Formats: sequence, structure tokens, C-alpha cells
Amino acid sequence: METAIELDARSWQRFAAAEARRIMTTFQIAEQGGLKALEKALGLRLYSVINAQRVEWSEDGERLRFLMDVCRVQETRRRKRLADFPCKSVGTVEFETFARTIDSRIRTTCLHCPPEAPEGEYCGWEFSLAKVGEQPCHGLDTSTGQIESTSSIARSRNRRGVGDRVELWEWGKVPSAEESASAGTSRCGQHCRRRK
Repeated sequence: METAIELDARSWQRFAAAEARRIMTTFQIAEQGGLKALEKALGLRLYSVINAQRVEWSEDGERLRFLMDVCRVQETRRRKRLADFPCKSVGTVEFETFARTIDSRIRTTCLHCPPEAPEGEYCGWEFSLAKVGEQPCHGLDTSTGQIESTSSIARSRNRRGVGDRVELWEWGKVPSAEESASAGTSRCGQHCRRRK
């Protein structure tokens, strides 16, 4: 199952970046258009036609929440009395890649996602813009939509040396300042670190 999920994540990584670029081109959504551009693009995704979804804005307008009200994949599994597909790791790659392709300043946080979604719910994501002076996340190349995984970095190190390589932390685990300092890295505050 682990290999299947890793391959699924790689596929969504590439697809999400390609889909975001196509939506931006087709619907004239400006690059670096912030959360408003992301809101528009989320409503134009292919699966927005088959899944019930909604967006909500925080009162201060600094955070956008995307909530999947009905997910056809999970609904089908539940109808067949199967456990939810553990899509959190794949969804994290997908939504982060899509959002950062729209605007590289966007930070993505998983609110809940199977297998940790509340009873009867599906995935929920929150997006915000990086604060002024905050370093952008180093894990995404928006031109290719590639987020490097720890395993791919280890393989590339063997071929090319360390240099200025990215190492992703386990999804959802934000390294403490002490962990970053002891590893000789800087961190974006979300989920990645970069060698100094």
C-alpha cells in the first residue's frame, strides 16, 4: 500500500501543477494572484464538477478554507462498507502543489482528511499567504510541480552531492527551531527544511 500511495502522490503532484497552469492560462488568472486567484482556480478544477465542495473565508480575509462536502471516491468506499482510503499524504501533495502553482507564497494546512476526518466528513484545507519577509517553502518547483521527497533527495545526493538540496519533513510534522538548528538547516515553518 505504501508504494501505491507514493506513486499516487507523484501522479497528483504532476497533475495538480499541470491543471493549475492550464486553468490559469485558460481563464486568465494572473500568477501570484493570492488567495482570490486560488479561490477562483479551485472552483474550476476538474473534480469540482463531480464532488460537492465549498470555500469559506476567515473574518480577517487572510485565510481561505476549502472543504470537500462530498467525495465520490470515499462515498463509494463507504457504500461498499470499505474503510476510507488514507488520502491525507496524497491530498497534501496535491493541494499544496496546486496552491503553490497559483501563487508560490501560499501555505497549505490540512484541517482534516481521511483517515483522520471527523465522522461523516471528508477533507478540509486552509490556505494563507506567507508573511512579509518569510522565506518561501523550498520544496516546490512551480515550473515542474515537483515536490522532492526525502527518498528522492537521498537518491539524488548519491548522484550529485548535497549542495543546496531540500529535505522534506514527515507531512504534518513541523520541525522545531532546535531541530532545524541542530540539523544545520533553515525552515519555512510549514514542512520542509533547506541546508544552509
